[in-house]
Amino acid sequence: MLKSKLLAATAALTICVSANAATIELQCEAPRTLVGEDVNDTNPVTATAVGYSWDDHAWRVFHQLRSGAIVSRQSQYGMTDTSKAGVKTQWQGRLLRQPWLFMTGEIKKSGDDFEYHEWMFDSKQGNRLVMQSINRCTRRAPAERLPSPTAQLPTQPYAQTVPLPVTKPTEPYHAPQTPAPTQQPPAPGTASHGRRWPGVRSSRRWPRTPGPVP
Repeated sequence: MLKSKLLAATAALTICVSANAATIELQCEAPRTLVGEDVNDTNPVTATAVGYSWDDHAWRVFHQLRSGAIVSRQSQYGMTDTSKAGVKTQWQGRLLRQPWLFMTGEIKKSGDDFEYHEWMFDSKQGNRLVMQSINRCTRRAPAERLPSPTAQLPTQPYAQTVPLPVTKPTEPYHAPQTPAPTQQPPAPGTASHGRRWPGVRSSRRWPRTPGPVP
């Protein structure tokens, strides 16, 4: 038991070593899609580069397509860093063109290597998981640079792969629930354009123009 706890602590420390090294730079293979695979995709992601800075809490996530184009998650999503030192290295954000879709991206430790995970949820379907992918990654050499985006797409194509067991994000993101606005009857002497208000027992209609109540 003690040994397993020490191993878990070592893994968490390895992920968060960038708190001292300032950044994590990962080069990843083509993602494996666990949920929501598009079998008709003719231009899938073939490689992914991930960068995170603990100094300014900035994320850079680039997916390279088979065509050679590069799309950036920071251009597609309103990214918010939700990382916690020693706990998780994670971002969350809504798709800018379809804000009911929101994504969580997270770096996890896997043996001597790393994994980059993405989960997408649909708030129109009760926050249902509609997409999940996983990339196997390695640390980039210090001299290597992250790519520059060459395209911006509102959707996220993924390569066709053998499904893996579904995993969960650390503290999964849940879309905030916005309560429906309530209607209030107009104050006496104001116009309501002949509308009847719920809860007002009188059968009188308010006048269409401002004026004293008869």
